[in-house]
Amino acid sequence: MKTTLDLPEDVLVQAKIYAAQHRTTLKELVAEGLRRVIRPSEGEVEAAQKNRSERLIAALKDLGNKGAVVPLRREEIYDRQELR
Repeated sequence: MKTTLDLPEDVLVQAKIYAAQHRTTLKELVAEGLRRVIRPSEGEVEAAQKNRSERLIAALKDLGNKGAVVPLRREEIYDRQELR
């Protein structure tokens, strides 16, 4: 996808020099920089995993003694949890 960026000239010059020194393109340099900025932090990843685990445990507890246990796909368990 093409886009236009209006960068300060000193930043652009430094970025071009860096890209040349590291044998990459300005496009790849910008893409990698953006990936680093928008990537979730380790804390955010851990919090999301903990939240999913807690929701899964709660969903399994809700099954309790409601009769026969029916195997559910992961998505079905999460869907049921979200309905609460």
